[in-house]
Amino acid sequence: MKYTFLLILTFGVIAFAFIPTAKSLADSAIQNAESANSAVRDWHGVRVLHIGDSNLENWGLKGTLRKKFKQAGADYTVSAWKGSSSRSWLRSGRLQRLLQKKAPHVVLVNLGTNISKADDPTVYMRFVTSVAMKIAPRECYWVAPPPLIDDEHGFYNMLQSASKPCIFLDSRRIDFEIPANRRVFHLDKRQSTVWAEQIWKWLNEPTVPPESVDGV
Repeated sequence: MKYTFLLILTFGVIAFAFIPTAKSLADSAIQNAESANSAVRDWHGVRVLHIGDSNLENWGLKGTLRKKFKQAGADYTVSAWKGSSSRSWLRSGRLQRLLQKKAPHVVLVNLGTNISKADDPTVYMRFVTSVAMKIAPRECYWVAPPPLIDDEHGFYNMLQSASKPCIFLDSRRIDFEIPANRRVFHLDKRQSTVWAEQIWKWLNEPTVPPESVDGV
């Protein structure tokens, strides 16, 4: 009888140890709530400036993002300049004027396509860096061009390195479903919409998208 009582008492203590306390349940609920709230940031009243080259003229990209930012309560301004590069945005003064006029809290940059085929991309490094530094200390995201070229000269590595302190959003991570035998310089509307959806997802993640690993 004595041994039976001890056995029951032992199992009772063990079972009690695995019963979650009210505090642990509350802590878990708070953590889950914080995680849910951080999944989508609050864009109300945020002024967003989006600059870029002809890729940004595609309605799949700018139209999709405009709709999402508007629904989220942000003030979204697009300035697309066909054939432009970091150098032309700087030398024309267009970037500086927009930053002064719009006073954005967040800046998205879609530049790089028009220098992606350069034999020596490092020639343009100082212009990329200058754009990033002009935007600083504002929140900045540099959206890499889609993988429409064979990167034989280290263009993407240069762009990722030179665009700091902007956060680099690596579009090579997106599956645009481009046929291997098709050589294009721009995405179509469907592909640009896919692009916009992924950019929006990245912007609303609670953590910064991971850096590229070994150029991927």
